[in-house]
Amino acid sequence: MYKDEKPSSDLAELINPFDYLIVDTCSLMDPNFPDWMDILENAREYRKQGQPIYVFYKCFEELKKHAKNKLDDTKRIAAKRALKILRHARRRKLLTLTKKEKNQNFADNAIFVQASTDRINMRLAVITQDNKLASDLLKLNEQMSQRGHNVYVFRIGEKGVLERNRGFRDKRTPANGQFAKQSFVRDQKPSQNKHYEPERSKPLDTSAVLAADEV
Repeated sequence: MYKDEKPSSDLAELINPFDYLIVDTCSLMDPNFPDWMDILENAREYRKQGQPIYVFYKCFEELKKHAKNKLDDTKRIAAKRALKILRHARRRKLLTLTKKEKNQNFADNAIFVQASTDRINMRLAVITQDNKLASDLLKLNEQMSQRGHNVYVFRIGEKGVLERNRGFRDKRTPANGQFAKQSFVRDQKPSQNKHYEPERSKPLDTSAVLAADEV
């Protein structure tokens, strides 16, 4: 059982520098998602206190839609599995489900808008298997007219280990703690304003997240 401490402590070392993380629908449905959740659960004592990992309500709606798919058994089962894990993870306060927003037309757009807004003052990371979304998010780091923190993108790899997702340029580089620390050195220091409330970031407001028993 002691060997489980290594991937858990590595995960904590990797994600602790971020103010928050977002998990996309495709990662929730990934076959390795249950393994990642086991690692996340075991990493509780190593993680930074009060760091939320968000699942947008639009992702939750997409899971419910896939769970009713009678034409694709693989998607249906993956969505049902993700919904079951999400339900337990919310009770364990491992994942936080945001409230429904009228302007969230689809999950990828909601994630992109949130990251684009919050990267100015906050460190954030997105976990997605989607190379298109990853590529779009990483392009935010190349903007010359907008200064801010880099957006980091990961995917869930085999056995639940997070890997860097570089979009269409990705070669599935493992994201261990040492690599993460070297990357962060080049970034600006995290915002010290603990009371920062994003101007257009209602999902990050504590009043805009659902309690575990609301769904």
